[in-house]
Amino acid sequence: MKNMKSRSLLLSTVLASAFMFSGSAKAAVLISGPLPSNTFISFGGFEWAWVNNFAFDSSSANFDLGPQSVFGWRLPTLDELALAPSAADFQFDGANVPFGSADPVSGAIFNATSGATVPLTGDAACATPYFSLNNSCNWRDAGNYLDDRTWAGNEGYESWWDTVVIRDVVSSEVPLPATFALISLGLLGLRLRRK
Repeated sequence: MKNMKSRSLLLSTVLASAFMFSGSAKAAVLISGPLPSNTFISFGGFEWAWVNNFAFDSSSANFDLGPQSVFGWRLPTLDELALAPSAADFQFDGANVPFGSADPVSGAIFNATSGATVPLTGDAACATPYFSLNNSCNWRDAGNYLDDRTWAGNEGYESWWDTVVIRDVVSSEVPLPATFALISLGLLGLRLRRK
């Protein structure tokens, strides 16, 4: 009986250690899969995601576009950056980072909100954990710099400015002519089968 209790205690210790290790390892891995729709915005004919609190080429960025590039995400050109959304555009009801807390799915947060010229007043979209080992977007930088749409990558950016990525608008809707053609083919197939 005593031997069985010590085995049970040993097994519990091993399982608890594995659980703690897996929890800490999870934070050091990019989140894969497509971005949830509440982590980015549509603006100016593109979809934009705020993906880092550093410039993409900063040594602190831990930036990796690779896993998300298969979903069409890329760095914007300088011309596109000139038309980029402001930080305030990333605020909307139901965005992934609830006001004053972290995203329950990805752990994304907004930090350093004090000193911002554009206040953070509600939920906002931050997709950093899908592109970096960091988990935050820096709202103070957003307030001080992004009113002029000077995201990282633009000419003259400073290394601490935040990074955004862009992609063409992805539509999940099937165009009506294609739907009509599929239905027509299906009906034709049924008719031929009857004959």
